[in-house]
Amino acid sequence: MTLLDFEKTWKFYTKTIGDLLGEPFDVSFGRCDITKEIILPEETETDFSKFVNIGLFKGIGNTNLFLFSYVTHETSTLAAVDDFIFYRNIVNHAIHGSVCIFADVMIHSVEVYGTVYRVMKEEGLRCNREVSRLVIPSNHDLRSEVMILLIKHVE
Repeated sequence: MTLLDFEKTWKFYTKTIGDLLGEPFDVSFGRCDITKEIILPEETETDFSKFVNIGLFKGIGNTNLFLFSYVTHETSTLAAVDDFIFYRNIVNHAIHGSVCIFADVMIHSVEVYGTVYRVMKEEGLRCNREVSRLVIPSNHDLRSEVMILLIKHVE
């Protein structure tokens, strides 16, 4: 399992996450920017060090689950600059049957979920949009809007 995040500080949590999940999970860390392309542009030279999404680029063909936790709404303005290319790349390069789960701030995420769903549909996403509200009773009163998408490739 790989934890991909733009913030390098998440690297320090991989051991804790691995311990919580237990066997057979070994959690590694890689950087990722969901406002940028996943797929290397053709004109890119072989120096991958400047390509922040190299970890996902190398593993997208083996990824079954994409979990976007409290990042979609936060990055939506910057992602819109390149017309949500990251999400378009997911549809075009993820394996058949992979699942995208988005969890984000309740109410504020509804609009961006609609946009992400629309751009993914434009790329050929074949599924219905499922959005649910999830409220976990706790001292922190965690409230999330959850969208689940199944990637299906139609021949």
